[in-house]
Parts: sequence; C-alpha cells; structure tokens
Amino acid sequence: MQHLLNRFGQQAIPCFFIIDFTKTHSYVYPLSQMPEDILWSMASQPTVEQTKKLTALQLKKKPSALINTKLRLTKSLQKCMKAILIY
Repeated sequence: MQHLLNRFGQQAIPCFFIIDFTKTHSYVYPLSQMPEDILWSMASQPTVEQTKKLTALQLKKKPSALINTKLRLTKSLQKCMKAILIY
C-alpha cells in the first residue's frame, strides 16, 4: 500500500485512499479508476459522479422493541389497576 501511494505521489497521480476504523482494510484508487459505487467530489477534479442524482434514503420510523414492550406493559398494568379498583 505504501509503495503504491508513494508511486502515485511521485507520478503526481491524484488518488483516493481510505482505511476502516479498525485499520484492517485499506484501499487506494487512482481517481481515474474509481469504482462506480464510490461517489466523490473535489473542486479540482470534477467527475460525472457529481451530476448523478442521489436518491433520498427513505427511513421508516418505528418505536424500538423496548419502547413497544414498555407501552404494552403500561397498558396491561393500567387494565389490571382498573380491574383492582372495580373489584
């Protein structure tokens, strides 16, 4: 990896370098050979990727399992309390 980065630097080849947070996987790509699934943008290196429209990520909000459990228990407890008060 270091040799490749040094070569790109010596030849003035713009490149993209990435490493994961565990420092176990690293990748280096010349900007001219970037994989299509990696979108990037730099003012000095405009790409076709800049013109692609990204689809918005649609998130569905749902209560967590813990919140759902608490709601069910609260409703059950309220029913029990009503039953006790009526009895």
